[in-house]
Parts: sequence; C-alpha cells; structure tokens
Amino acid sequence: MTTPKKAALRIKNYTSEISVEESLGLIRSSLSQHQARRIIYENDESGAIVALSFEIAVAGHRFTFRLPARFAGVREQVARAWESRGRAIRDDALLDEQAQRTAWANLKDWVLAQMALIDSSNGLVSTEEVFFPYLLDNGHTAFEAFKEQLALPAPKTHNGRISVEEVR
Repeated sequence: MTTPKKAALRIKNYTSEISVEESLGLIRSSLSQHQARRIIYENDESGAIVALSFEIAVAGHRFTFRLPARFAGVREQVARAWESRGRAIRDDALLDEQAQRTAWANLKDWVLAQMALIDSSNGLVSTEEVFFPYLLDNGHTAFEAFKEQLALPAPKTHNGRISVEEVR
C-alpha cells in the first residue's frame, strides 16, 4: 500500500495573469455599488499600489476602511508555489510583479465574496460588519489595534481584581 503524496500548499491565484489595474477596477466597482465613497489608492516609494482605502456612511457617520496588500508575505508564498511546480521565478522584478498580481487578485476575490455574502444575507451581515477589521482609527486598522493590545503585558491584579489605574 503506497502512501498518497501530500499536495504542496499553494497560495490562491499564484499564477494569476489578471493585471493589478483590472483587479483594482473590479474591487472599486464592487465597493461603489455598495455605497463606498472616496476610494483611494496608496502607493509606496516605487509607485506600486500597496493599499486601498474607502469610506462608508453608517448611521449618518462616515467611516474609513483600509485594505492592505502586504506583498512581502505574498511574494514568499508565490516563490514557494512556483518552486513546488519546478518552475521557480528567478527574476526579482518578475517575482515582484507576480506577487502584486496575486495579492490584488486575492483581495478582489475576497471583496467580491464578501459583497455576495452581504447581498445574499437579507440583512444578516452588513458592509461595515464584514470590513470591521479594516476600520481606520488614528492611522491604524481595528485589527492592528487589537493585535497591538494582545502584545501588551497582562494587567496586574490585586486580590483577583484588576487595578483601574494600571490598565490606563
């Protein structure tokens, strides 16, 4: 009896040929159809688009959300995926391009899936609920603030009670 080979883990869309601009256009279109306003692209020093921000009005208040692309981790996964197929990408510029296409294709797929959930849920989930981890406050997303809080040491307790002064 032979043991089945374990399939190599590969990042979704690692072979994507969809341009970054096309993925961004589809994301923008979907967000616009769901009442997003002020859709803004954020570029790095080289001109690559590294994040997309947008506003949504909730109960008369405008909230900004930011979707980062985070290419560094995607780049490593794309490189491993191609290597697992025996077709490593040796050119750094080509690998960077593929990582950007992959990251934005995955974000496009995620945004479109979230919008389909919102549309099909009959009010069970809302746009702001789905995008909450990406809500911006003082330059950081809600998730980044949550992650930062997790890195804090646990508050000191006195007789099983947390000191309010120490938590601040």
